[in-house]
Amino acid sequence: MPVVRPIQTNFTAGEVSPRMFGRVDVARYANGAAEMLNMVVQVQGGATRRAGTYFAGEAMVHDARPRLVRFEVSTLAAYVIEFGNYYVRFWRNRAPLTDGFGATVIIGSPWGTADLAELRFAQSADVLFVCHPNHAPRRLSRTSETTFVIDEVPVTGGPWAEENAGATTLTPSGATGTITVTASAAVFAADDVGRLLAIRDETGERSASFAYGAGTLMWANYNQTVRLYRVAQAGTTAAADPTTSLEPAWDKNAPNGESNTVRDGTAVLEYLGRGRAIWGWGRITGYTSATQVTVEVIGRMPATSASTRWKLGAWSAARGYPRCMTFHAGRTWWGGSIAQPQTVWASETGDFYSLATSEEDGTVLDTNGITYTLDDNEVNTIRWMSSFSRGLMIGCPSGEFVIGPANTNGALSPSNFQAFRRGDRGSSPDVAGVRVGAAVLFVSRSGRKVREFVYDFSTDGFTSSDQTVLSEHITGQGVVQMAHQEEPEGVLWLVREDGALLSLTYDREQEVRAWCRHGIGGQDARVESVAVVPNPYGTADDVYVAVARTIDGQTRRYIEWIGPPFDAARDGEHGGVFVDSALTYSGAPTTVVTGLAHLEGESVAICADGAARPVATVSGGGVTIAAPGAALIHVGLPYTSRVRTLRPELAFQNGSAQGRVKRVTEVFLRLLETGGGTVGRPDGDRERLFFRTPLDDMTRAVPLFTGDREVAFPAGYDRDGQIVIETDEPLPMTALSVTYEVQVND
Repeated sequence: MPVVRPIQTNFTAGEVSPRMFGRVDVARYANGAAEMLNMVVQVQGGATRRAGTYFAGEAMVHDARPRLVRFEVSTLAAYVIEFGNYYVRFWRNRAPLTDGFGATVIIGSPWGTADLAELRFAQSADVLFVCHPNHAPRRLSRTSETTFVIDEVPVTGGPWAEENAGATTLTPSGATGTITVTASAAVFAADDVGRLLAIRDETGERSASFAYGAGTLMWANYNQTVRLYRVAQAGTTAAADPTTSLEPAWDKNAPNGESNTVRDGTAVLEYLGRGRAIWGWGRITGYTSATQVTVEVIGRMPATSASTRWKLGAWSAARGYPRCMTFHAGRTWWGGSIAQPQTVWASETGDFYSLATSEEDGTVLDTNGITYTLDDNEVNTIRWMSSFSRGLMIGCPSGEFVIGPANTNGALSPSNFQAFRRGDRGSSPDVAGVRVGAAVLFVSRSGRKVREFVYDFSTDGFTSSDQTVLSEHITGQGVVQMAHQEEPEGVLWLVREDGALLSLTYDREQEVRAWCRHGIGGQDARVESVAVVPNPYGTADDVYVAVARTIDGQTRRYIEWIGPPFDAARDGEHGGVFVDSALTYSGAPTTVVTGLAHLEGESVAICADGAARPVATVSGGGVTIAAPGAALIHVGLPYTSRVRTLRPELAFQNGSAQGRVKRVTEVFLRLLETGGGTVGRPDGDRERLFFRTPLDDMTRAVPLFTGDREVAFPAGYDRDGQIVIETDEPLPMTALSVTYEVQVND
């Protein structure tokens, strides 16, 4: 009976799909596993046990799921924002944020529970921009370390729907302040309140020796050139010049230049451009009828006469608001309203709030805003946008687009602009793309695939490769949220529709794409949201999760965080936490741990000074452990971590070993900082890993083991030859490689 000793040197393919179990010819098969539960694959190849979740506090309410969002001002000023049913709450340094009086910082918001899934975010310094198709864009601004305000984004100058092309006129009752605008036919609706309105008309001609107030508009004709001005400084214009009939019938010093400002008598005029007509605009603040509204003027109306030149704002309660926004090339970019799902609006260069696509006189400058509708044969609702040096990447239901300058030697501008489809995979309506290095990772429109949208130098084009092709099963019925952890490992964390937590160790340079599944400890536990921020020390990233589970017969929702993978040099020999919803006691040796009210009535696992203690039940908010007392105690809900290998491919002269009866006789594990576990067959026969030696102090916990451990495998023959490495103890475990001795019946 032939004996072979195959080795699996790494787990960088992660958990692979059952559809791949026959593909022993695929190179990554040798690096995969049939099951990776509550493990995280390291870029170097090892599979390490997921750190437990620490209990940070209760969610604001227990009857509705929250949404967690990253808000990082700096590595040392990082917040997680809990969006809930018309409230916003803040977490910082692994605890609820409190003000100077100890009160939890909570503010009201316009978004209800039903809105949370569609919220999209972009951050600029201390301001978080929030978009939703049914709500005007908002700013959440940090005004101090513990104070925040929410207000509407103060957009100016647009954006605008199409200009009126018919005979209907609008007549403003005044030029400034609160005015009435009357239409000659039915134009308005009640839900136009809040919408912008603009009217274009001719201003009055400049008069000599006339006292003008600040802000007044006028035009002046000099040498057959008509120019527009706004009075920047109130004063009286110069008198007419009677000295010669060859001169115009007004003062030679009248405004005839096109500098920024021109002095005219005692008045100072601001040059606006050439022509007699100009746009005035404001915001509709009241609805009277289909032909009359109240308007708060923002940009002075040029006249009070009826005009057919008018337009309404592109965003409103009826037409919807942009679904998402981002920053790119010195502009804000807004995309995808209900009425214009495939339109993007860009601000003016250097002015994030001005969406004016032209100057007041109608002239279009390279710095003006941009309005563009993606040109495609399908309606493509914009789902996400992300800025890269190669352009602005846009995700839509049927494909991916890139916006950039038509002439790459020039800056992106209204006159140097193009948008092309660069992919045809399509994006989920529920999940925003996440920028990771030079790529965007996004969820496909089915919700079940994660794709990598990236520029490919070899083809001078973009690719949208499937990151779940070897693990198509892993996303279940679909992904609803994801967040990227940069430090210490590059890991994408995803929330599945059914509440499962997934991780994808992702490193393009090392070609690592390793999927793992995570079952959070507790009865009926499900993860509902995830966000990643730097830890309080700036040394690694914390993964925050909103978890719902049944506690003492009731549904409870908690905010918990997962630290980086265990490292004895950093955390200390006994510092690793491998229980969920955990709390840690540190102090004088004790046998009583209190403060566990959030786990009342639950069976909890206990690690005391590095040793697993018997499971206990929380009663009265605490537990008692058997003597001796301990100085460092971790208490929380137990969970199981497991690696199940694939069927090994063992090549023989007379063919493959697949399907042959075989027996694993010995297993050699290369372990790192491991405290316990079992090794055995998938059917449940296991051998426990023992690490205590005669030299170890019997009154202390067994030191963590690093090195090779030989295990006598449970007896038995089968056709699979699979190995299970598992632990449910509150101790660390890292498997670097697996070597095993297999006897094959030929």
